[in-house]
Amino acid sequence: MKVKTLGLLFIQFLYISSFCFGGGYVIIPLIQKPFVEKYHLLEEEELFDIAAVAQSCPGAIAVNISTLVGYRIGGLPGSLVSVIATVLPPLVIISVVTVFYDTIMQITAINAVMTGLGIGVIIVIFDFIVDSYKKFVGNQRFFQLLFVVTFLCILFFNISVAIMLLCDLVVITIYSLWSVKEVAQC
Repeated sequence: MKVKTLGLLFIQFLYISSFCFGGGYVIIPLIQKPFVEKYHLLEEEELFDIAAVAQSCPGAIAVNISTLVGYRIGGLPGSLVSVIATVLPPLVIISVVTVFYDTIMQITAINAVMTGLGIGVIIVIFDFIVDSYKKFVGNQRFFQLLFVVTFLCILFFNISVAIMLLCDLVVITIYSLWSVKEVAQC
């Protein structure tokens, strides 16, 4: 059982780290799907607690979260396996990119892929926000409209993904405060 658990941690974190673009917060919904929903190795509240602790620790959030999740599921060996699996793909990618940086950056297709990855990051974070928000409030139409506007702004107006995420955060905060105010007035 222990080897199987360590293998699962390694494969899952290797997969997550290989396809996780956009910073540490993107890793939370990617961890949630396998470890909370599929294998039931963590409770959702546990994952949020781990994310809060990981955020408050120095270092990369993705590495901190994988360390804590690995420890929670597999103890010290689980923590070590998770960290190795999380660090390995970026290490390989950065090594390859460093060698071929000038050549890679001149390829138009690479620029298109990077734009697509930015949109993918928005989608993953947005999916996480919608799932979390639906559990508390449940108004899905608002988020669908916000997603479409965000997607169109990035695609057609070439607005930075980071700026759109900040704008979305502000809009969601204002909407949430407005919703709470309306409920309080009833």
